[in-house]
Amino acid sequence: MRPDPLTEPDGPEPVWRSRRVLQSFRFAGRGLTFALRTQRNLRIHFFIALLVLVLAVALKVRRLELAVLVITIAGVLVAELFNTAVEVAVDLGSPHTSDLARIAKDVAAGAVLVMALAAVSVGLLVFYVPLTTWLTYGGPLPGRASPAHLTLAGACLVLLLTWGGKTLSTRPLRLS
Repeated sequence: MRPDPLTEPDGPEPVWRSRRVLQSFRFAGRGLTFALRTQRNLRIHFFIALLVLVLAVALKVRRLELAVLVITIAGVLVAELFNTAVEVAVDLGSPHTSDLARIAKDVAAGAVLVMALAAVSVGLLVFYVPLTTWLTYGGPLPGRASPAHLTLAGACLVLLLTWGGKTLSTRPLRLS
Protein backbone atom coordinates (compact mmCIF):
# COMPACT_ATOMS: atom_id res chain seq x y z
CA MET A 1 0.00 0.00 0.00
CA ARG A 2 1.29 3.45 -0.93
CA PRO A 3 2.02 5.73 2.09
CA ASP A 4 -0.27 8.71 2.63
CA PRO A 5 1.78 11.85 1.80
CA LEU A 6 -0.09 13.92 4.40
CA THR A 7 0.52 11.59 7.34
CA GLU A 8 3.48 9.35 6.49
CA PRO A 9 6.89 10.98 7.02
CA ASP A 10 8.54 8.59 4.55
CA GLY A 11 6.00 9.21 1.82
CA PRO A 12 6.63 11.41 -1.21
CA GLU A 13 6.31 15.16 -0.72
CA PRO A 14 2.97 16.39 -2.16
CA VAL A 15 3.31 18.88 -4.98
CA TRP A 16 1.25 21.48 -3.11
CA ARG A 17 3.35 21.32 0.07
CA SER A 18 6.29 23.70 0.09
CA ARG A 19 9.66 23.01 1.61
CA ARG A 20 10.59 26.70 1.61
CA VAL A 21 8.93 29.45 3.60
CA LEU A 22 9.17 31.98 0.77
CA GLN A 23 7.39 29.58 -1.55
CA SER A 24 4.60 29.29 1.03
CA PHE A 25 4.23 33.07 1.02
CA ARG A 26 4.12 33.00 -2.77
CA PHE A 27 1.29 30.45 -2.67
CA ALA A 28 -0.59 32.57 -0.14
CA GLY A 29 -0.13 35.67 -2.29
CA ARG A 30 -1.38 33.76 -5.30
CA GLY A 31 -4.50 32.75 -3.37
CA LEU A 32 -5.14 36.32 -2.20
CA THR A 33 -4.64 37.62 -5.71
CA PHE A 34 -7.04 35.04 -7.18
CA ALA A 35 -9.69 35.89 -4.61
CA LEU A 36 -9.38 39.64 -5.07
CA ARG A 37 -9.47 39.37 -8.86
CA THR A 38 -12.42 36.99 -9.02
CA GLN A 39 -14.63 37.75 -6.01
CA ARG A 40 -16.71 40.91 -6.25
CA ASN A 41 -17.72 40.84 -2.58
CA LEU A 42 -14.09 40.60 -1.47
CA ARG A 43 -13.29 43.68 -3.57
CA ILE A 44 -16.21 45.49 -1.91
CA HIS A 45 -15.02 44.52 1.58
CA PHE A 46 -11.47 45.50 0.62
CA PHE A 47 -12.59 48.93 -0.58
CA ILE A 48 -14.67 49.50 2.56
CA ALA A 49 -11.66 48.47 4.67
CA LEU A 50 -9.57 51.12 2.96
CA LEU A 51 -12.25 53.74 3.59
CA VAL A 52 -12.49 52.73 7.25
CA LEU A 53 -8.72 53.04 7.70
CA VAL A 54 -8.68 56.44 5.98
CA LEU A 55 -11.53 57.60 8.23
CA ALA A 56 -9.71 56.26 11.30
CA VAL A 57 -6.60 58.26 10.39
CA ALA A 58 -8.65 61.39 9.60
CA LEU A 59 -10.53 61.19 12.90
CA LYS A 60 -7.36 60.31 14.80
CA VAL A 61 -8.83 57.32 16.57
CA ARG A 62 -6.88 55.99 19.52
CA ARG A 63 -4.47 53.07 19.28
CA LEU A 64 -6.75 50.55 20.96
CA GLU A 65 -9.66 51.58 18.73
CA LEU A 66 -7.40 51.30 15.68
CA ALA A 67 -6.30 47.83 16.80
CA VAL A 68 -9.94 46.74 17.14
CA LEU A 69 -10.67 48.10 13.65
CA VAL A 70 -7.69 46.28 12.13
CA ILE A 71 -8.66 42.98 13.77
CA THR A 72 -12.27 43.42 12.68
CA ILE A 73 -11.25 44.25 9.10
CA ALA A 74 -9.01 41.18 9.05
CA GLY A 75 -11.91 39.07 10.35
CA VAL A 76 -14.21 40.18 7.54
CA LEU A 77 -11.56 39.60 4.88
CA VAL A 78 -10.66 36.19 6.31
CA ALA A 79 -14.34 35.20 6.41
CA GLU A 80 -14.70 36.22 2.77
CA LEU A 81 -11.56 34.25 1.84
CA PHE A 82 -12.88 31.15 3.62
CA ASN A 83 -16.19 31.62 1.81
CA THR A 84 -14.32 31.66 -1.50
CA ALA A 85 -12.38 28.53 -0.53
CA VAL A 86 -15.60 26.72 0.42
CA GLU A 87 -17.28 27.74 -2.84
CA VAL A 88 -14.36 26.56 -4.96
CA ALA A 89 -14.06 23.28 -3.04
CA VAL A 90 -17.80 22.63 -3.29
CA ASP A 91 -17.77 23.38 -7.02
CA LEU A 92 -14.86 20.99 -7.44
CA GLY A 93 -16.50 18.21 -5.44
CA SER A 94 -20.02 18.75 -6.67
CA PRO A 95 -20.09 20.20 -10.19
CA HIS A 96 -23.82 19.51 -10.51
CA THR A 97 -26.63 21.13 -8.56
CA SER A 98 -26.98 19.61 -5.12
CA ASP A 99 -28.88 20.58 -1.98
CA LEU A 100 -25.85 19.79 0.17
CA ALA A 101 -23.60 21.94 -2.03
CA ARG A 102 -26.09 24.80 -1.79
CA ILE A 103 -26.27 24.46 1.99
CA ALA A 104 -22.46 24.49 2.31
CA LYS A 105 -22.23 27.65 0.21
CA ASP A 106 -25.12 29.32 2.04
CA VAL A 107 -23.62 28.58 5.46
CA ALA A 108 -20.24 29.96 4.37
CA ALA A 109 -21.95 33.10 3.06
CA GLY A 110 -23.87 33.35 6.33
CA ALA A 111 -20.57 33.35 8.22
CA VAL A 112 -19.42 36.32 6.14
CA LEU A 113 -22.71 38.10 6.86
CA VAL A 114 -22.33 37.56 10.62
CA MET A 115 -18.77 38.92 10.55
CA ALA A 116 -19.78 41.89 8.39
CA LEU A 117 -22.63 42.78 10.77
CA ALA A 118 -20.22 42.53 13.70
CA ALA A 119 -17.83 44.82 11.80
CA VAL A 120 -20.57 47.40 11.30
CA SER A 121 -21.29 47.27 15.04
CA VAL A 122 -17.60 47.76 15.84
CA GLY A 123 -17.45 50.64 13.38
CA LEU A 124 -20.42 52.35 15.02
CA LEU A 125 -18.88 51.93 18.47
CA VAL A 126 -15.45 53.18 17.39
CA PHE A 127 -16.53 56.06 15.15
CA TYR A 128 -19.56 57.44 16.99
CA VAL A 129 -17.77 59.82 19.38
CA PRO A 130 -14.97 60.95 17.02
CA LEU A 131 -17.40 61.48 14.14
CA THR A 132 -19.92 63.42 16.21
CA THR A 133 -17.05 65.50 17.65
CA TRP A 134 -15.76 66.20 14.16
CA LEU A 135 -19.19 67.23 12.94
CA THR A 136 -19.92 69.33 16.05
CA TYR A 137 -16.60 71.11 16.47
CA GLY A 138 -15.23 71.01 12.95
CA GLY A 139 -12.30 68.70 13.65
CA PRO A 140 -10.94 65.93 15.85
CA LEU A 141 -10.16 66.51 19.49
CA PRO A 142 -6.54 67.59 19.99
CA GLY A 143 -4.13 64.99 21.28
CA ARG A 144 -6.27 61.99 20.34
CA ALA A 145 -3.66 60.21 18.25
CA SER A 146 0.06 59.73 18.46
CA PRO A 147 2.19 60.19 15.35
CA ALA A 148 3.53 56.64 15.73
CA HIS A 149 0.22 54.84 15.34
CA LEU A 150 -0.95 57.23 12.62
CA THR A 151 2.27 56.40 10.77
CA LEU A 152 1.55 52.70 11.22
CA ALA A 153 -2.01 53.16 9.96
CA GLY A 154 -0.68 55.13 6.99
CA ALA A 155 1.83 52.39 6.21
CA CYS A 156 -0.97 49.78 6.33
CA LEU A 157 -3.00 51.91 3.95
CA VAL A 158 -0.09 52.21 1.52
CA LEU A 159 0.51 48.44 1.62
CA LEU A 160 -3.17 47.66 1.07
CA LEU A 161 -3.46 50.17 -1.76
CA THR A 162 -0.29 48.86 -3.42
CA TRP A 163 -1.35 45.23 -3.14
CA GLY A 164 -4.89 45.99 -4.27
CA GLY A 165 -3.69 48.09 -7.19
CA LYS A 166 -1.24 45.46 -8.36
CA THR A 167 -3.81 42.71 -7.97
CA LEU A 168 -6.49 44.52 -9.91
CA SER A 169 -4.14 45.66 -12.66
CA THR A 170 -3.61 43.49 -15.71
CA ARG A 171 -0.02 42.68 -14.76
CA PRO A 172 0.50 39.59 -12.62
CA LEU A 173 1.51 40.19 -9.00
CA ARG A 174 5.14 39.23 -8.32
CA LEU A 175 5.79 38.34 -4.69
CA SER A 176 9.42 37.37 -5.11
